[in-house]
Amino acid sequence: MALQAGPAAVAAPTKPSRAWIEGLELARSAATFLVLWVHGIDLLPEAWRPYFNPVFLRPGWWGVRIFFAMSGYLIGREVLRVILRHSRKGSVTFLLRRWLRTVPTYWMVLAALVLLQPGRWGGEVVWRNALFLQSLTSVEPSMLEVAWSLVIEEWSYLILGVVGLVVVALWRRPPDRRVVLWISAVVVVAVIVVSIALRLRYAGGPDPSWGVLKKVLALQLDSLAYGALLAVLAAAAPALFQRLSQGSWRNLAVCLAVMMLFSLALRQEGELGWISDTLGWQCLAAVGYPLSGLLSCWFLLALWPFSFAMIWSPLVLPIKTLSTMSYSLYLLHLPLHQWFVGPAPGLAPFLGYLGVSIGFSWLAWWMLEKPFLNLRRHLR
Repeated sequence: MALQAGPAAVAAPTKPSRAWIEGLELARSAATFLVLWVHGIDLLPEAWRPYFNPVFLRPGWWGVRIFFAMSGYLIGREVLRVILRHSRKGSVTFLLRRWLRTVPTYWMVLAALVLLQPGRWGGEVVWRNALFLQSLTSVEPSMLEVAWSLVIEEWSYLILGVVGLVVVALWRRPPDRRVVLWISAVVVVAVIVVSIALRLRYAGGPDPSWGVLKKVLALQLDSLAYGALLAVLAAAAPALFQRLSQGSWRNLAVCLAVMMLFSLALRQEGELGWISDTLGWQCLAAVGYPLSGLLSCWFLLALWPFSFAMIWSPLVLPIKTLSTMSYSLYLLHLPLHQWFVGPAPGLAPFLGYLGVSIGFSWLAWWMLEKPFLNLRRHLR
């Protein structure tokens, strides 16, 4: 990412109340590219792969965690607004807007997979995938490999929306702002503590699995909580939040350096080496996931004051494009990846996968997502 600005240009604070934050668009495009990149590495010659996927980077891990942190902040901000405005209609509108943003496109992709692969998926698998039930408590057959993260997000949206509706219904008059923010902070911290406890219990079991630990909703209840905590901070202490989000090149560089050091310590595929097996899983469960959530929030804050005007102009359109069609790209890139798997890995299949994924995803955004986004604008 070739950002063109000196520290003084970055230091101007950005108000956290601003609805459209270009720094978050930069973060979304970066997370999208990291996920797209890591899933195409197996198309390269084996000797090249360590250079494209170094252990200090772990692009797939950070891409997903940044997405979760960003969703947690944006959704937490909206739910707080609904509660503070004491709007029952707002709670329902929140859920409808979120589902219009994600569910119809997801359903159409599932329908396309059923039509293009007749007989591959049983009816029960299709329905459980359509209702985001495939990884609530265990890893079940998934029609889209990335859908486990959608399960976490969609159920988080539902829970947060229902909580907002219940709070508004029980509070007969507009609630005190400080009370709402204190309760919100306590609830978010409680979710984090419960999630850590569940992961520790699983990590201490007889045969923990990396795939189960990262994919199952019951073990990832806190995935969006760190971003939601950021939203609570922005509402409760705007002056502090503004100072934290002023940012600078130094802040961004330090954040990336810490993320890379943390990546070196992450356990993956049962390899840790310097620590016992059981303790390694427990460190991942109790420290790894919470710390990655907090570091992802730091990354968002570090990018907060940056804007498209500060970027080398030839990169602006690709970054905006990745950000705009990030959801379609997230859904489609792995099915399209299968077109390029063959006996001869090389740079050509890798570049072809990147180009076709971006091209098809842009078409899907225009044909599938955009009509629902236009409909969503009427729900305010």
